[in-house]
Amino acid sequence: MATPAQPLDGNYKPILSQYDATGLQFVAQQAGTVATSTDGTKYAPTLYQPVAAASVNGTLQNAQSGSANGTPLALLGNASVILTVTMTGFTGTVNFEVTEDNTNYDPLQCQQEGTNVITTSVTGSTTTSTHLYEGSVAGLQSIRARTSGVSAGTVTVTAHAIPVPDAPRVLNAVNTDGQKATYSASVSGLASAASATDIFTLTGSATKTIRVTHLEVSGVATTILETSVRVLIRTTADTGGTNAAATAFPHDQNSPAATASALSYTANPTINDGTNRLVRSQKVLFNLAAPTTASESSRMVLDYGNRPSQAIVLRGAAQQLAVNLNGVTVAGPSIDISIEWTEE
Repeated sequence: MATPAQPLDGNYKPILSQYDATGLQFVAQQAGTVATSTDGTKYAPTLYQPVAAASVNGTLQNAQSGSANGTPLALLGNASVILTVTMTGFTGTVNFEVTEDNTNYDPLQCQQEGTNVITTSVTGSTTTSTHLYEGSVAGLQSIRARTSGVSAGTVTVTAHAIPVPDAPRVLNAVNTDGQKATYSASVSGLASAASATDIFTLTGSATKTIRVTHLEVSGVATTILETSVRVLIRTTADTGGTNAAATAFPHDQNSPAATASALSYTANPTINDGTNRLVRSQKVLFNLAAPTTASESSRMVLDYGNRPSQAIVLRGAAQQLAVNLNGVTVAGPSIDISIEWTEE
């Protein structure tokens, strides 16, 4: 096969270049600004994308027992990175992060080898394990494995960057399981106060971002009542009232303990945020426990984050999601509430 002609600049002079490894293509250096020849033809500059001559490797975290940024690995000229995460009795989170300017870091999506799991972090709860992750890093400067929320054990993270793009993978198109640490809390048979306001709250976390994904409210009464159940977001948490904690259970027992907190109220709390950021209002029928008619109690069911829209996000320990009865009295109430959220 013939070698192609060497490219010319706007003045018909050869552009300083070199053949690639195949001997069939030119790899040209940047030719500068757009050039115009004597006949008016414009020639765009030729770009050269540098490629690393060899792979690089490094240790991003070495038996790390606390929360730390660790040691970044320089990536420029490499296209892929493979990471090995070794946890020893580790409770905390390892966050995969990359930067273009060596100052500002954002999460990197990585796939756990041998699985369909695509994630930006790995969370463990007294976990001892070793897993490999691979991601695409073309055009990026550095990668780090920042640890957060570490309360036990150690973690070591090593990385190996190569100039070859990672091979495409066939992923299961069906969403079989989420990857974020997920928690649920419930209260059963809640006896709400007379002229009830907030009857249930989920308060955010000082260390994690909370995303509410599911909420259910239903109940019965001694007198049939249909009333509006409201869901509000508060930026200043409630105080006081007679309350009880609803225990948060992780969906994966290897996940760390929840940092958000759920409370139910049998006497109204003090509402410190009167803005009334109402995100949902729905009529719910509280029927008799043993109804004499064919009607049954109804249920409020809310799902968030399962379509191209955000879940309800709580940032910081002052923000709350509240279930509110807007001053209505439910006679002889027995209310069930369940909530689900993720932490990252």
